[in-house]
Amino acid sequence: YIPDKKIENISGKDIIREVSPNNENYDIIKKTPKFPYIRLIGQFNNTYILGESSDELYIIDQHAAHEKILFEKYRKQIKNNDVVSQILITPAVVELIPEDFIYYDENKEVFEKAGFTIEIFGENTVAIKEVPLFLGKPRVKDLFLEILDNLKNMGKGETVDVKYRSIATAACKAAVKAYHELTMEEMKALMDDLRFADDPFNCPHGRPTIVKLTVTDFEKKFKRIQ
Repeated sequence: YIPDKKIENISGKDIIREVSPNNENYDIIKKTPKFPYIRLIGQFNNTYILGESSDELYIIDQHAAHEKILFEKYRKQIKNNDVVSQILITPAVVELIPEDFIYYDENKEVFEKAGFTIEIFGENTVAIKEVPLFLGKPRVKDLFLEILDNLKNMGKGETVDVKYRSIATAACKAAVKAYHELTMEEMKALMDDLRFADDPFNCPHGRPTIVKLTVTDFEKKFKRIQ
């Protein structure tokens, strides 16, 4: 997990410093976090991040949390025409059935704005030459076909904004996976980003990212109280 923000506290206010594509730091916004600072305890089963704040225990699903961070970041980049792409060493050639090729052709501008560079490579065939940088080394063909399938299922009446959301949701497969060991620094960076997400409590698919337990919850489990 590589952070793209630096969180600083100046005069009691949190300042988010976000790294731009040319690696220069610049202040983005003064923003109130959606949940308090959490003192990290560690990682459970290489899947859940554990932390505490006051008398509450926080359990964070690292995959769901990273999905939400990537989703919000990518959606914002698309909206601001600020998606950074990477050139594939070997273009991914995808042969489509005629129906799918028509759907691609009708939505090629949506793909372009989302950071994909795609060229026609023969009859009903495309060559994907660039993909969004944050995807790392994705399974390009599978991702392209999944996005295209999502667009087909929407039909022609959906707005461009809804189509971008579909692309961002599919791209979230690049998120940190379950059963992946993280260092304390990586966990802290992930938590810093999540605290300042627009909606940190659910992943793009609707699953919760955070479960919170109080001391009272534990005391009831251990039958200290009724």
